[in-house]
Amino acid sequence: MSSALRYLADSSPSPTPVLELPITAPYTGAGNRRFVPRAQAGFTVEVDGEVSNGIDISFGGCMCVATPVWPGNEVDVVVTLDGEVDSIAARATVVELVSQGPAIAMRLRFDSLSNARRKQIALWMARRASSSPTKM
Repeated sequence: MSSALRYLADSSPSPTPVLELPITAPYTGAGNRRFVPRAQAGFTVEVDGEVSNGIDISFGGCMCVATPVWPGNEVDVVVTLDGEVDSIAARATVVELVSQGPAIAMRLRFDSLSNARRKQIALWMARRASSSPTKM
């Protein structure tokens, strides 16, 4: 990541698009950072003004398909959970880009999410889990 930072000094303050930076080190795939529960349910994510559909969410972050931004960049996100009145605004870091069918998805880590908002996501996830039929 430090090799990419030298390119950011000359760039604009908006997120750097994926294709503007060369890949200087291969991804090793070591370790699974995603250890908190996740929900695959309906929600939308606005990433720096672009609205897209969310793929999964946890109280630590989310994954969505949007115009890819290079990992390490910070973005402003607004998450709207289905059935919730209040949207959740936060600053997030792009952690990883992954293929999602024919598209590229971004995994985002929430950086500035209050405990109250994390609890809102957790309660929403719990309601979704309790309303879905269990598989045996």
